[in-house]
Amino acid sequence: MRFSQSVLCLAVFIAALSASSGAYTTSIRAPAVLLNEDVGVLTTITLNVTYGNGTVAVTGPAIVNVSTLQSAQTAAAYAARFMGLNESRYNFIYRIDNATNVSGPSGGLALTLLAVSALGHRQLAANFTTTGTISPGGEVGEIGGIYDKAQVSAAGGMRFILVPYAPNSTFEYMLYYISQQQFGIPLIPVANVSDALGYAYGERTVLPRLDYNISINYRAAALPNASISCAGCNESAFAKLVNFTFNTTGAEIGSMGSQYQGLKSQMRSMLAQYGQIAQKGYLYSGADLAFLEYTNAFTIANSNNITKTSTAELVNSTGAYCSSLLAPQMTDRNYEYVAGGELRQAWGETYVKYASAALNASGTSDGLILSVSDIAKSEGWCLAAGEMYYIAAGLGGTPVQTSASFNANVLSAVNHAMSTGLNFYSESAQSEYRQHNYAAALYASYYADSFSGQAPTEAENASLAANLSSYDHGIWPTEFALQSQFYTDEAGMASNQSQGSSYAAAARTTAYLASLLDSANRQIAGSFEYNVTPQQATGAPSAASLASLAGGLSALKGEVAGLQNSVSELYWLMLFVLVLLFAILISMLVLVLRQGRRRPRG
Repeated sequence: MRFSQSVLCLAVFIAALSASSGAYTTSIRAPAVLLNEDVGVLTTITLNVTYGNGTVAVTGPAIVNVSTLQSAQTAAAYAARFMGLNESRYNFIYRIDNATNVSGPSGGLALTLLAVSALGHRQLAANFTTTGTISPGGEVGEIGGIYDKAQVSAAGGMRFILVPYAPNSTFEYMLYYISQQQFGIPLIPVANVSDALGYAYGERTVLPRLDYNISINYRAAALPNASISCAGCNESAFAKLVNFTFNTTGAEIGSMGSQYQGLKSQMRSMLAQYGQIAQKGYLYSGADLAFLEYTNAFTIANSNNITKTSTAELVNSTGAYCSSLLAPQMTDRNYEYVAGGELRQAWGETYVKYASAALNASGTSDGLILSVSDIAKSEGWCLAAGEMYYIAAGLGGTPVQTSASFNANVLSAVNHAMSTGLNFYSESAQSEYRQHNYAAALYASYYADSFSGQAPTEAENASLAANLSSYDHGIWPTEFALQSQFYTDEAGMASNQSQGSSYAAAARTTAYLASLLDSANRQIAGSFEYNVTPQQATGAPSAASLASLAGGLSALKGEVAGLQNSVSELYWLMLFVLVLLFAILISMLVLVLRQGRRRPRG
């Protein structure tokens, strides 16, 4: 009895001693990524807090990265302030248990949650993990490698991951959604430590899945019918391009995996809304929105089980396809589709370069998905270019080329575009000029002026809006004038001021572009020289070429049949000669044997 009492007293004494020293130990599982290997690992981080002199240390790895130690110091300082304590009275000794050296700032939130829970003598909930940087004010910042971290967290049995907050429309949020759906683990965005603690202590309900909402109500039913018409345009040809865009987008949505059924339903609903916009006469507006949806669907469809090898194959195949496109001969009827196709092909080839750069720089699977996102734009633009070339080849007209004086004037437009800075549009302007695609270079220069140059004044904006119906010299200026009208109408029906302002800005930009493209078409058409030798057009082959091809194939088939007969005859001749030689050889052997038997014995 006395022995039991002594043991009990000792235990109470030890507990009291520990309490008086402020000692408390807690731990958390945290994901990390082995850079350049696209491999996630789950580490265990343990924190022991005792009374002391404000020491913050990180042990475990052979080498502790400076950013890791800085994150630990920031975490300890913020946690002490959060708990209303003096940091300098405590020691914070973190230990990272992992055989591989894993370091970096993305463990900041995990380190902070550990410090808050240890100072409060309260354990964190089991089987969750977290990633994110931490600021001195307790804000959670962006990280990399979420795809790999989600994969290893799901494999390690974690129930959910706390991740930095990101707006729904951002690429980072798309990464969250792809990672969650691919590996079946909920991702919970948090903005600061206070948000995170509710989940870390098990006080807030974890929703089954992160919601990815892309729906936008454009109020298509309330739009007035388009009232701007194109002067002498073949609008049925442009309608073919629009239908092509809708069809390719619908097919890409269908190629997304079964884990994306909810998003697929949203996308199809949005595509139907874009179709209503096009039916109201805003053809380009509907097709442009559908194109943006195509790039999202392509990115998601090609991000499952992503590897460097699969991404490299995608980049190479798309690059080869873009490079294989050949524009047909420019004529006085098809020049907008030729120049428009050349411009989009240039955009596609530019984004192949971006995708290659993202692939080469990637240290995690996030970088691979960024590469896929770039190649999605490339694929979409080159598909559009191929369709434009096909349409152009069927429009007929007299072959033309632009005059030398026009080509020289385009150079000044390209130089002006370059003055806006090296950007996507100015780069394509320079590229097209170097390839002697002068009409496309002028288009690209005006895109750079509209989207990257100096914005028009208020007076100029008012004049542009008042003259939308006059920008009708060709399909491109007309469609952008219509897009300006579309955004103006949507701005007037917007449900909030922010959305209305965004639509109004888009209306001003597209009105300016419409005016510039109207000027471009007048310059291009006014410079045509007709003494041009026709070139073989790409696109659908003509009936004559098909007949010629059929005749050539028939002749080739006859030659092949004759060759087969000659080979057959040669085969039998050689077989006859071999049999004859074999018979002669046998005869000679028999003769030699007979002579050997007749030889007298010595």
